[in-house]
Amino acid sequence: MDIIMNIRRAVLFIASILLCGLLFIYALFERDKEVHQTREEEKIKVRVLACYEIQQERELLKQLADDFNQKYQACMVEVEFIDKENLKKDICLRVDSGEQPDIVIGGSMEILGLADMGVLENVDSLVKENLYHKLIYPDMWQTTMNNGIYYGIPFICNPYVLFCNREYLKKLEKPAPHTWEEVLEICSKSSQKGVYGLSMGVKRSSDAATVFNYILYVSGANYYNLFSESGLGAIEIADILKRWGYVDKYCINSTPKDAAEVFREGQSVFLLAPLDTRIWLDHAQTAFKYEIVAAPEKIKSGYIISGDNLALLKGAKEEAFQFVEYLYTPQVRDRIVQGTGTLPIFQEEFKKYDNEGELRLLSDRFIRQGECLKHYNSWFEISDILSDSLRSLLTKRNFDLPQMAEVLQDKIRVVIMSN
Repeated sequence: MDIIMNIRRAVLFIASILLCGLLFIYALFERDKEVHQTREEEKIKVRVLACYEIQQERELLKQLADDFNQKYQACMVEVEFIDKENLKKDICLRVDSGEQPDIVIGGSMEILGLADMGVLENVDSLVKENLYHKLIYPDMWQTTMNNGIYYGIPFICNPYVLFCNREYLKKLEKPAPHTWEEVLEICSKSSQKGVYGLSMGVKRSSDAATVFNYILYVSGANYYNLFSESGLGAIEIADILKRWGYVDKYCINSTPKDAAEVFREGQSVFLLAPLDTRIWLDHAQTAFKYEIVAAPEKIKSGYIISGDNLALLKGAKEEAFQFVEYLYTPQVRDRIVQGTGTLPIFQEEFKKYDNEGELRLLSDRFIRQGECLKHYNSWFEISDILSDSLRSLLTKRNFDLPQMAEVLQDKIRVVIMSN
């Protein structure tokens, strides 16, 4: 009996020691946890707002932020993603509430629109001291300026290009098209049920306006001569696509990513979309081989330079400037170009550009023939007007094209003059 009691006492004693040990370890863990949380809370937070929807690009930007956080442990860069259609509204709400981000990355035209709203920081010093002469496309700087002041930095060159279903073209015994006439001809021959000639996404105002701007440019038209022969020719392209059923009928409810899904499934011969779409296509794995060529020409070439700019909001923290400088170091820039599937924009990037074949050729041609469209501070208003017009052209029938061109021209003129 005494032996049993001694064993019980020994077990209880050991259990007590173990429990005390566990409680001690738990207390240390909680203390370390509290210390860690306190340190995390004490870190200066830098908020980045980015207009990316492709998952691979989102993961890249988050990884870059994590790498920066490891290197500069006194601050914490947090990245948030937003649909660019809501950019203006979201920025306004955050500025009014005092919770605006420090950095915003978005389309060059949207960034210039934000500059006109007076919410962006002057970044003249960053541009002139480090980056100005290194850019391959000097005209891209015009997309960051408002009244002679730099409010942004070019981030990626992501032009609209034409993705072609190589296998379908082979059946038709046709090479990849380079003009709108060739595109329309191939579309007329693609009679397979359930297959459209062209897929594109114009649900968002900025996407639709960018497509309309491109068509105007290659047609030799601009906002001031829409009622001319070249202006009517541009509007007619969209009308023909709709009238003959060459365009995916759901395009007015699609983003470029949605349109890419239609193309990936073999439901269209062509896809008109930003170059970075190829990252998503390759990850999603198309069942066929595709090739990429410049957007179709008409009177002018389709080498229109467009992409995203980076800007700092007024009152951005000093650490935000450090993160921007980090993003523009050569090693990080190489990762951005490769990770987004876009064209190099700085001289050093181009020297290291390891893509061969069609993409290298595309990059060479953009450098030789690329041109930036004129940017207007009133882009948000202009994009709404252009997108409404394009969607109407792609959905409504029996349009009076000259009358539409005249009305469209007057509306845009009023907006430009009022700004």
